[in-house]
Amino acid sequence: MEFIKYIFVRGLSSIVTISVFGLIARRLNHNDLENALTFSLIFGFFASIIRTFPSFAAKIEPSQDKFEKVTAALSGYKSTLQAQMLIAPLFFIIAFRITGSASISCVGLLILLSATIDFDLFRAASGLPMLFPRLFLFGSICALIYFSIISNPTQSDAFISVLIQWIPIAIFSIRQLFIVGIKKIISIAVSVPHTFTTLLIVSFDGLVLNLPLMPFIDMSSNVRIEIAVLIRNFTSSLFILPFLLFLTNKINFDVGDRRYKFRKTILFFGILISSISVFFVYISYFSIISGKSISPFSFFIVVPLFLGFSFYYANARFLKTFPYTAVWLSLSIAVIAVGASTFFLIFPLRPSVVLVVQSLAFFALGLIFYLVQLVDTRVETDR
Repeated sequence: MEFIKYIFVRGLSSIVTISVFGLIARRLNHNDLENALTFSLIFGFFASIIRTFPSFAAKIEPSQDKFEKVTAALSGYKSTLQAQMLIAPLFFIIAFRITGSASISCVGLLILLSATIDFDLFRAASGLPMLFPRLFLFGSICALIYFSIISNPTQSDAFISVLIQWIPIAIFSIRQLFIVGIKKIISIAVSVPHTFTTLLIVSFDGLVLNLPLMPFIDMSSNVRIEIAVLIRNFTSSLFILPFLLFLTNKINFDVGDRRYKFRKTILFFGILISSISVFFVYISYFSIISGKSISPFSFFIVVPLFLGFSFYYANARFLKTFPYTAVWLSLSIAVIAVGASTFFLIFPLRPSVVLVVQSLAFFALGLIFYLVQLVDTRVETDR
């Protein structure tokens, strides 16, 4: 029943979100549209980093009791607060470069830092249902109403619409922060190297997806918009992912249960099948709302990206970092990220080329995570 509610609310929320960006694409001129889509993806990139961060930092296991899960959740929030200090200035610089507005960048930063403290992790640890889908649906409806009633919208109105989506979540997160207690979170002991390694891991997917849209990457406006549309719909099609992560923190599989042994496989196929199916629906709907034609080829060039992302994410979710592997993981992430950046800077970019490079980057790091887990398992067994 919980899954059906989630699918309905999150699916409706995604449709409303695509409606917002479809209207933005229809009503803005070419240059404003490029900035609006880029800002949307960059804000979503940073938001996904920080909201995903607690689940990866906490490493809640289904076999843990409620007290252990709550303690792990608090450690995840402590790591999140540390990560925010590193992310905040970087977001402001990039947001200001895109928007040219210090006020929108400052407001965006405040909303980002408030809305991205993912208290659904704490609710999962306490056995409670998640609230993010309903709050984001309400924010998306408000954003759609706002942009619809503006007679002659500009890119600033599009920026505001993006931020409005996150305001209900920001308000709820601030309220929950005081209920849980800032002192309780700060008192938890957390390893700074663990926080840094986790930050690199959770940043990787957003960095790979959004790297071609960064202001320093040179490409034509038409190519940038086409890539932005594909990535925007790709990320929207992952709407089941938060629920799958929520379940991995909440459902208590018995260690002898076959589902416990094949959690990565379940997560892999859960992401892959659901996201590909939804993408085809969303990209078609976006084309109708925006009035812009989408090449049929676009329906096929994203499939390798879904495969790479699913393989990477399934291995990243259950990866445990140890001191003797943290350095190698950090170096691997840095090498792959620098390699992709170098490619995007040197070679002419087309949507198909960009998506292939992104797919290979996800496959490469996913394979490294898989091999690291094999090594760690053997080391722990020998001990």
